[in-house]
Amino acid sequence: MRGFSFLGSSFIYVIFEEGTDIYWARSRILEYLQAVKNKIPADVNPVLGPDATSLGWGFSYAVVDETGGHDLSELRSIQDYIIKLGV
Repeated sequence: MRGFSFLGSSFIYVIFEEGTDIYWARSRILEYLQAVKNKIPADVNPVLGPDATSLGWGFSYAVVDETGGHDLSELRSIQDYIIKLGV
């Protein structure tokens, strides 16, 4: 799960494992949004984005250390210098 906030807008990205049924996943997210509706300010209206966005994302990935041997700054360095630059 990833979150981004800008002035007046906040976004939460929920990432499911590859192969997850998109419609099942979206229905679970809608259930959670309804469950937290009474815990957020009354003038906030959480909505689910469209199935496909105009952002043009064709590929997404996450750098994950399942061994726990790297902290977040090390993972960021791996992303920036090894994966991104191909060093």
